[in-house]
Amino acid sequence: MITLSISGMTCASCTHHVQEALLAVAGVSSAMVSYDEANAVIETDTDIHEKTLLDAVATLGYKAKVVALGNNSRLTKDEDTEELHVAIIGSGSAAFACAIKAAEGGAKVTLIEGADVIGGCCVNVGCVPSKILIRVAQLAEQQRHNPFAGLENG
Repeated sequence: MITLSISGMTCASCTHHVQEALLAVAGVSSAMVSYDEANAVIETDTDIHEKTLLDAVATLGYKAKVVALGNNSRLTKDEDTEELHVAIIGSGSAAFACAIKAAEGGAKVTLIEGADVIGGCCVNVGCVPSKILIRVAQLAEQQRHNPFAGLENG
């Protein structure tokens, strides 16, 4: 018996789609999917690669992870398969964009920042603060020259 945790299911009918995908995998003899418990319990009659099961769920847009194996489980894992871990040096806007994309792709992400301030120049000094100040100036200008009679700036 193999138990997968499944994230991303939004309703009970999602379980039907996940179950169909798992049963379509060669070697899967039964698959019980629970929306309430966000998992799938799978029985196999032949050896199955872990990646094959996880990919069957991923093609539907859900994420799966093996959380338990029974005594007689027939799940195999490639020995050279490692989880990707990305280290990003710096914490500017490009670093955060890279971290988000890497995490969306399933990688573990570590941000390394040596400065006292997180966020980099663009976030703390340049683009973002400049845009905020420009917007504030636009609002002040609109208030000074408002088109409605009777409204005055105080």
